[in-house]
This record gives sequence, C-alpha cells and structure tokens, in this order.
Amino acid sequence: GAASLQPESAAVSESLEVHGFLRGHGREWQRPDGGRVQALVYEFGSGEAAAAFDVDSAQLSCAYADDAFTVAGFPDALGLRVRTSGGVRDQVSFLQGARRYEIRVEQAASDSYAAISALTEAAVRAAR
Repeated sequence: GAASLQPESAAVSESLEVHGFLRGHGREWQRPDGGRVQALVYEFGSGEAAAAFDVDSAQLSCAYADDAFTVAGFPDALGLRVRTSGGVRDQVSFLQGARRYEIRVEQAASDSYAAISALTEAAVRAAR
C-alpha cells in the first residue's frame, strides 16, 4: 500500500490513495560529502492516474520550492529546488507510462544542477 514508500505528509498519502497507487520502490544512498540521493518509483493503475498524482505532488512541492528548472533533453521532467536546513534538495520527477519517477539530491548549497541532471539522465535511460 501507500505506506511502503513512507509518504512525507498526510497530503501525499491521501493523493496516493485517491489516484490508485499500486506499489512503489525507493532507494537511498549517502554521499561522501554528507548529502544523500533518493530514487523513488510510484506505480499506478494507468498513465492518467500517474499524471494526476504528479500534478498533486508538484503543487505540494511548489509551496516549498525556491526555484524550478528543466533538465536538458527531458522537456517533460519537472525540476524543483527546495532549501533545507543543511543546504538544498533538488528533485526531478518524470512519467513513464503508469509510473512516476522522482530523483532527489540533498547537498550543501549549490548554484549547479549538474548532479541532479546526470542522475535524471541515468534514471530515464533505466526506465525505458
């Protein structure tokens, strides 16, 4: 169920349920510099349900975002930068059929989007 991805808020949990979340998978890695990387995959019953959840998630995240950005070569991916107590969290989401992918990189404050861009490119290749 929705709890298997440990949603960050009640609003996310509710949106997962409303849009027919089927299953998900998440991985997390610690970076040598103390930051972390997360890869999340959410699977829904249809592409339309995945897209509806993506819209809900973007609206929730935008409330905390300081910047939106694009990832070169992936015009449908949505990138957001959120300031955290330890720096920034860059996150990119994209859809592939009935799945929504989200890549997150938490790091010290940075003006570069290089880390999240490289990880998004790798995730898109893996998702195809």
